[in-house]
Amino acid sequence: MKSLVSRIGQLLLVAALIPACGSGGGGSGIVGGPSSGSLAPYLVKDIFTFSRGSSPTSFVAIGSTLFFVADDGVHGQELWKSDGTPGGTVMVKDIQVGDAGSSPFGLTAVGSTLFFAADDGVHGTELWKSDGTAVGTVLVKDINLGINPGISFSYPQSLVAIGAAVFFAATDGVSGVELWKSDGTALGTVMVMNIAALSADSSPSNLTAVGSTLFFTADDGVHGVELWTSDAGGTTAMVKDIVVGPGSPGAQNFVAAGSLLYFEADDGVNGYRLWQSDGSSGGTVMVQTAGFNFLTPWYGKVAVGPTLFVSADDGINGVELWKTDGAPINTVLVSDINAAAASSFPNHLVAAAGSVNFFADDGSHGPELWTSDGVTTVLVRDIIPGAGSLRVLSMVAAGSSVFFEASDGVNGVELWTSDGSAAGTYMVKDIRSGSVDSNPENLTAVGTTLFFSADDGIHGTELWKSDGTPAGTTLVLAINPLFTDSSLPDSFAAMGGTLFFTADDGIHGRELWRSDGTAAGTVLVRDIVTGPGGSAPDHLVVVGTEVFFTADDGISGVELWKSDGTEAGTVLVRDIHTSGSSSPANLTAVGNLLFFTADDGGGVWLWRSDGTLTGTEKITGIASIGQLTPIGTELYFVADDGVNGLELWKTDGTTAGTAMVEDINPGATGSSPSNLTVVGTTLYFTADDGTHGVEVWKSDGTEVGTALVKDLVTGIGGSSPSNLAAVGATLFFTANDGTHGVELWKSDGTAVGTIMVKDIFAGAPTSSPVNLTAMGSKLFFFADDGLGSGKQLWKSDGTDPGTVMVSTPALGLNSTVIEAIVPVGSTLYFAQRHRFYRSDGTTNGTAKIMFLGFFAPEPVHLAAAGGSLFFRAADFLTGIELWRLVP
Repeated sequence: MKSLVSRIGQLLLVAALIPACGSGGGGSGIVGGPSSGSLAPYLVKDIFTFSRGSSPTSFVAIGSTLFFVADDGVHGQELWKSDGTPGGTVMVKDIQVGDAGSSPFGLTAVGSTLFFAADDGVHGTELWKSDGTAVGTVLVKDINLGINPGISFSYPQSLVAIGAAVFFAATDGVSGVELWKSDGTALGTVMVMNIAALSADSSPSNLTAVGSTLFFTADDGVHGVELWTSDAGGTTAMVKDIVVGPGSPGAQNFVAAGSLLYFEADDGVNGYRLWQSDGSSGGTVMVQTAGFNFLTPWYGKVAVGPTLFVSADDGINGVELWKTDGAPINTVLVSDINAAAASSFPNHLVAAAGSVNFFADDGSHGPELWTSDGVTTVLVRDIIPGAGSLRVLSMVAAGSSVFFEASDGVNGVELWTSDGSAAGTYMVKDIRSGSVDSNPENLTAVGTTLFFSADDGIHGTELWKSDGTPAGTTLVLAINPLFTDSSLPDSFAAMGGTLFFTADDGIHGRELWRSDGTAAGTVLVRDIVTGPGGSAPDHLVVVGTEVFFTADDGISGVELWKSDGTEAGTVLVRDIHTSGSSSPANLTAVGNLLFFTADDGGGVWLWRSDGTLTGTEKITGIASIGQLTPIGTELYFVADDGVNGLELWKTDGTTAGTAMVEDINPGATGSSPSNLTVVGTTLYFTADDGTHGVEVWKSDGTEVGTALVKDLVTGIGGSSPSNLAAVGATLFFTANDGTHGVELWKSDGTAVGTIMVKDIFAGAPTSSPVNLTAMGSKLFFFADDGLGSGKQLWKSDGTDPGTVMVSTPALGLNSTVIEAIVPVGSTLYFAQRHRFYRSDGTTNGTAKIMFLGFFAPEPVHLAAAGGSLFFRAADFLTGIELWRLVP
């Protein structure tokens, strides 16, 4: 929990890290309400108050030092190292200065040097190396100089060590993605071979060392993806054309055992089988048993010295444990563990102390831990007695023991260990007590010590270590104490001045919440499922004075619920599928009724509800229903009755009043109506009648009143209209007439009144307008005029001269992705790439909103309620929480 002292300290640190906000109102990050006359957003309430952690990942050991990537909340994702002590756990270097981080990946040890890929913000993603010191952490070579520093990058990947060199795939911007190697110097960083001619990519992958030989797959543009080798003498060649011609699916899942490479491949005749290769064409063959049965690999393989253990199916015994040294006579079934049920499915194979450890199901004990030395195969321990299913996620060896992350059905996913005996197989520590998972991940051995990441429920996901004992399993360091975890508010629905949403406070799980915009008025509505599990409410829709939603109370499955905002008034409406989940979807309000689709056990049908048990009933048995759209007291939708294909339907809420509007494209194909949009009392949509292609249609609900508006492209090609939006009595949309590219159009419902508004990107190129949104009498959207501004905010009154750019490049819009857009009164708010903007429709009135915080790296949820804007955002103190802006 955050104490007052620690919170003040965090505030001071953040104040030092972030420049003061400029004009436009800097937010304070203070909970409870806005300052007088301020346009700054403010945090409504910190719902989830637990720490999020630094999320360490990409663990690699060099000697007694662990290298990894972590985010301390200040520098972004950077390279760190640890000797297992708090004082010895430090950031190696801030490669990209600032909070963006260099995002290192591909960490690979070559002797005492660490190679990796990173972006310093200047050269783009290139090859780096480190000796564990800041001064010794340097760019090896800017392989792809390009003409745009920081944009042109080689993106080294699939790094693997052979001797004193690292091999990898990269592009220099000229030769495509090819095989490279480096000795750690710029001069010694060279392309090994331009396998695919000119600038084509051979895309080397599956790089695997077998002694001093590199095996990999590549496509030379002639033979398809095939097996290749490269040796220390500089010879790089295709080993064998396993599938003649360019259609090879490629080899995969490489494992070295002794002097052989084992892999999986399909020769176009036998399907995927286990193969072996000694680097020669003749020595690259399918692995055969003495009986000449080909093995189909399943859940993994591991080398124990020169012997390969593999989970495979010989077509007789099912999926069982096999071993081979490459010779048919020594390719044998180790043990038929589940003879009765045919397959035991050995998985998570790990070598330790000369044996292979794995999980398998013998048909009696369920999936449990087994061990085998190739002769004797035994069940180590029945962790969950009986046929219960042990949930295992990963396993690694450390010394003579194995560690694995598993759930025994009682303690959640925690760290376990085994020395191969029943007594020596136990949960190391219940890091996050109770049934909640601590999720140990990135299990990596450094000598006999295991390092891993885990979440104890207090510090978030941080670096831990273990010697296999509870006392020796400890948090190494809380690298990121600044960031806090998030309630991740979602599924916003406004009812007057109240916002309903879902959130997880870390105690009750994801449940239904409501907010009036104040901290005191932001409360959990009802804890439907007691404890941290949560009922996972979703699909919130307001109908009158109630909000309907779906939830799972742990008894009835996912069913329809409603709430008036009180705990007592939050109830299950009806258990539609009494023996499972009806999974209601497409919740749509029509007057005082809710329409939705649900599965009662006999199929997914259209339903309606007035909020009562008896008033919740199935309307029709038509399947494939979607795009529910209300007009007045009727609901229009798209459905397939099994005879006419997808066509336009409507209903008044009764079975007798449910009918197809018109069979636009007679036959079983259907016209596939889409983009249903209401303009006044008319429904506009796109459809294909089989003659004109996809064009705009309209309907008044009658067969005679359902017609093609205009055939913009003569013939079956169609103009592919989309992004339909209503502004007053006018329909706006985007379409391609075959001459101007995708541009903005409008229609009054007549052919003569359906015209292109403006050729924004003059000529055949397209401006591709998106996010068409009405505010007042104007249409706002984002488009690219091709003059170097990129996607900018535009507005239109429906005329060519009245269609103009609102924003300018100076605003900082630099992406084609607009994450959210919503009008509140006469102001438009939108978010893009962690930035927040507002606009009154003028260039001077369009600006970035500054406040102490930054947006979370996923689409923000903007919703208007009571004249305010609610949204989801993150700052340095609270993580991703609910925020509010009062215009």
